[in-house]
Amino acid sequence: MTRICRTILLPLLTLLCWIQPVSAQRDSMEFRIHFRSGSMEVEADYAGNSRRLAALRDYLRALSSDSTVYVAGLSLSGSASLEGSLAFNTSLAAGRLSAVERAVSGLSVPDSLIERHVLNIPWRHLAKIIGGSSLPGREDILEIIRSDAPDTVRISHLRHYDGGSAWEWMLEECFGGLRYGGIIVVTGKKATRPVPVHAAVAVETPEAEAGNSPAPVYGPLVPAAGGEEPPQTQPSGLYIKSNAAGWILFMANAAFEADLAGHWSVSVPVYFSTINYFTPTIKFRVLGFQPEVRYWFSPENRGWFLGAHFGMAWYNIAADGPWRYQDHDGDSPALGGGISVGYRLPLSRNGRWNVDFSIGAGAYSVHYDMFHNEPDGLLARTVKRTYWGPDSFEITFSYSFDTGRKADRRKGGGR
Repeated sequence: MTRICRTILLPLLTLLCWIQPVSAQRDSMEFRIHFRSGSMEVEADYAGNSRRLAALRDYLRALSSDSTVYVAGLSLSGSASLEGSLAFNTSLAAGRLSAVERAVSGLSVPDSLIERHVLNIPWRHLAKIIGGSSLPGREDILEIIRSDAPDTVRISHLRHYDGGSAWEWMLEECFGGLRYGGIIVVTGKKATRPVPVHAAVAVETPEAEAGNSPAPVYGPLVPAAGGEEPPQTQPSGLYIKSNAAGWILFMANAAFEADLAGHWSVSVPVYFSTINYFTPTIKFRVLGFQPEVRYWFSPENRGWFLGAHFGMAWYNIAADGPWRYQDHDGDSPALGGGISVGYRLPLSRNGRWNVDFSIGAGAYSVHYDMFHNEPDGLLARTVKRTYWGPDSFEITFSYSFDTGRKADRRKGGGR
């Protein structure tokens, strides 16, 4: 019996004593950033977001000054409420995840140890809100929410329950709490050997919805050194773009845009066309440049913007009417500028693919020759005037590359 204790039970007890402290060395803290309806922008002055971001920085600063702990994981998520279509909610949740990721990009956490989740609709969180309410028919509504039916079916049942009165109540009382981006910081004790972090992280993920444990996150991670406040997020990107509206007019075009700082970027597009539209009397031949400085309402250079641009274009235009218009002697480009307004919408979860919608108007000094619109048509007259009116329309698709500080972090540091 003594030999059995020595050879089997004592090693087993030792192992159990080692495992128990290790398994208890994980802790987590969650911070939530809230969004306005339909928005993917982190607004510091909305719903206490500035206070929550400050609390996150203070928490990490406290961790960095504690020699007994380390940051063992960072889980980021984006979610949406139930009002829109599932496709729109998926895009919205992905955009919110990207916005939260940009908001915490100054934290010194290696990218390989950051989890990202697009929740679309956080059903568990909605069930928690409903469960703590006094909504009539609460148990029936919870049964709908917790069912295994597809999202579209559950949403339809909720919309029509009790003639729509429960849905109206949820619109007023619940849905605002579902428009958030989650930031969960997982910590571990430095005195123990780092081990995988499993379902102890209370984050709602697609795997958790299906009853499975989320994928493990491995530590350790390094918190911001020296207890210093993490740097604020600064946009640092270069965009390669092309305007689909230009291609519709058979104009080859390309542009690049560079972030200058928070709220500011510069875009330089080039347009070129030398063809007729199937007949010599219809053409839109142009070589044009329209550099633009943009002011973004979001410090992350997303969403709405205002632009001020300069324009210069050589042209040879005919619309199957009696006249063809060409810049005077082929060397008198239109010169001027104007303003524009637009919106950038992310197309991918990582925010690299985007589409910009914008329209602009301006004033241009033009000096052109009018020819009879026929082969070898004769010159009729020369005109000098100022043009006022629309000067740009964009449905521009872009791909972004990180530069500067973000690129440096990928090469060797954390984020």
